[in-house]
Amino acid sequence: ATPQDSRSCKFTNWRGACTGTETCNLFMNSNKSVTANFNCNADNGYQYNSTLKKCVLQKFELNVIGDGNCAGSVSGLAKTCFYSGTSKSRICNKEFDQDSRVSLTATPQDSRSCKFTGWNVICTGTGTCNIVMDNDKEVTANFNCNADNGYNYDSAFKRCVSICPNLFEWNPALGRCDPI
Repeated sequence: ATPQDSRSCKFTNWRGACTGTETCNLFMNSNKSVTANFNCNADNGYQYNSTLKKCVLQKFELNVIGDGNCAGSVSGLAKTCFYSGTSKSRICNKEFDQDSRVSLTATPQDSRSCKFTGWNVICTGTGTCNIVMDNDKEVTANFNCNADNGYNYDSAFKRCVSICPNLFEWNPALGRCDPI
């Protein structure tokens, strides 16, 4: 028995005058009944949808969380997701077919005062986050003040501020504030 669409369906077994999965050979000496059973091909990510009454690709949700004290964005979900930099929150989510490959990129809103400091949960580091959607997943993008450029978080102003006083600017080579 061969399914019409072998990607979404697969032959599972015979019932009745034949059993198992091997070729069904019958000696027709009387009336006989045989049923070929087909099911959704879970090996290819398909499951039965009772509303649609057919096999459909399994879907998994990817949640992107923004965290840290700076604003930033994450791209790669068919839209760009923005994080305000105020409190940890889900900034976007999207459903993907099973085994879809997703690549996320994070960018700080202002690269002078802020920087992307890394991924948490399913990705690490500061490069592109590459994900294979084989179940529901969550990833956190962290954006923080750019201390390398002389910025620290000021809780009174709830933003990143320069550690240099007025008429001074940060000298990253020397790690100090120099007069302008």
